Amino acid sequence: MSGTKETNVRIESLATGGDGVGRIEGKVCFVPHAAPGDLLKVKVVRENRNMVRAEIVSVEEPGTSRRESPCTLAGICGGCQWLHLSYDEQLRTKTGFLQKAVGDIPVEVTRSPSELEYRCVARLHYQPTADRNGILGFAQSGSRELVDISNCPVLEPAINKCLSQLRRLLQTTVDQPMEVRVALGHNGPVVSFTTDKRLPVRFYSAVEAALPDLFSGVVVHWDGLKSVLSGDGTVTVDGGDGKPLVYPAGSFSQANTYINHQLSQTVGEWAAGLNAGRAMELYAGAGNLTVMLAPVVTKLATVELDGDACRYARMNIASRNLKGVTIHVGDALKVYKSIGKGADLVVLDPPRPGAGPLAGAMAGAPHTNILYVSCDMATLGRDIATLQRGGYRPAKARGFDMFPETSHMEAVVLLTRESSHQLPGP
Repeated sequence: MSGTKETNVRIESLATGGDGVGRIEGKVCFVPHAAPGDLLKVKVVRENRNMVRAEIVSVEEPGTSRRESPCTLAGICGGCQWLHLSYDEQLRTKTGFLQKAVGDIPVEVTRSPSELEYRCVARLHYQPTADRNGILGFAQSGSRELVDISNCPVLEPAINKCLSQLRRLLQTTVDQPMEVRVALGHNGPVVSFTTDKRLPVRFYSAVEAALPDLFSGVVVHWDGLKSVLSGDGTVTVDGGDGKPLVYPAGSFSQANTYINHQLSQTVGEWAAGLNAGRAMELYAGAGNLTVMLAPVVTKLATVELDGDACRYARMNIASRNLKGVTIHVGDALKVYKSIGKGADLVVLDPPRPGAGPLAGAMAGAPHTNILYVSCDMATLGRDIATLQRGGYRPAKARGFDMFPETSHMEAVVLLTRESSHQLPGP
């Protein structure tokens, strides 16, 4: 930077991780909390031969999509990267991310009906302090330090209502860090605590006295063991088919109820048009997509590593009297290699790192169709490229804005095999 620490940069676009992208002296520059069109004075914090990372010193000229943030912790809390962007700009940019991942087929993104107060799940962390004013909140932007959260604008109001009482209880009863997950179900919020150390008796006494009036369920996970202190240890929500879907407290669930319904219904509708005989669903969880797939395929095998989630998937299938479903507990890649390569249809919903080696294994198999559900457009694009080398091509794609105010979204992509492609020999 010619010996300077501060310089100006014009933001040209946004990266999939959420940062603004510009150029300084020919190098790509990434700037958090920037907006397209911004002219910024920035401080360079890291630099190598090809790339610069910088922080905003001041906004010299705001881009047309920059707005006043609805959160006082914007730029400090790492939970939301795009509170400073208009919602239309967020959707336009996310549509571009999906388009880049799938190529030249038409794409669209379903809007969330609300930008704020949509999250029905909160994954917080508690950190005790020497003065016993422990912090309950999210990681700071670019740091592992926590920022204390008293009211988060993207959380459902029923979850925000719980935070102050949760903080007080932890401050007065524990001296160890823990994860605190709150999920909103039919009967109200359910809280699960996860910790590596045994909790003191005073914690359990305080929970028994205080939390059941605030939560419909309380669960503690410690050293691989699960203790249900209140309720039945589950969260009940509506599935995409409108029927109750039950999952264990602390397990993964989607954060935006309306958008999850739109996504799961789309997966079911697209699968119904494929006339699949034998189907496999990978990373199936407690059955969020399973209950939509089972009625429209002849046979369905699901795979999930979380045994507790599999137990509830069986219950969700049984409550709907769905037939032809087998549920496997295990690693997605291992089970797929064992029994999955002959499936007509494969449905997968991997975590943010994507499918990786699994995509490579699928590329060499003669599936007719693949339905890929993704929460990361960068790894989606990478895995689609892998599948394309095996003869699959994106046929349809739709995005779902599961996470307004962030750079993240969900997408469903249908890939079909080119009939002329030759599979590799044995």
